[in-house]
Amino acid sequence: MSDEVVTKIFNERLENHLDSVNGKIVCCSHHVPFKELQTAIKHGGRAYSFFNAYGGSAEFGRILRRYKVGYSLSGHLHTNTHMMLYGVECYQTSIGYLGTDYCFGTKPRYDEIIEERTLTLNLP
Repeated sequence: MSDEVVTKIFNERLENHLDSVNGKIVCCSHHVPFKELQTAIKHGGRAYSFFNAYGGSAEFGRILRRYKVGYSLSGHLHTNTHMMLYGVECYQTSIGYLGTDYCFGTKPRYDEIIEERTLTLNLP
């Protein structure tokens, strides 16, 4: 299947789930819902830009906005990011590339990962 077909199936299933949910919504996905979360490209490197090419789909983000999703948890890009975008509180809680300085310039320390890249949400 092509990326487009897989994305369409994913988005349709997500909408079906969201149609049945009431209350505060937390959406967990491997891919990011908004282009603004693709900050990893700024870390440089042609190779990393290549792997960052498919971060998600614009339709995915539109679905989250349409259903008033409160929180988005994602990974894929190997960065640790927190942003408020379009009324959705977005978290990327990826570990990165342990033991390497691949595209980041520093080697993540395990204690930093445990402290900074684990996530607990207290939902109202």
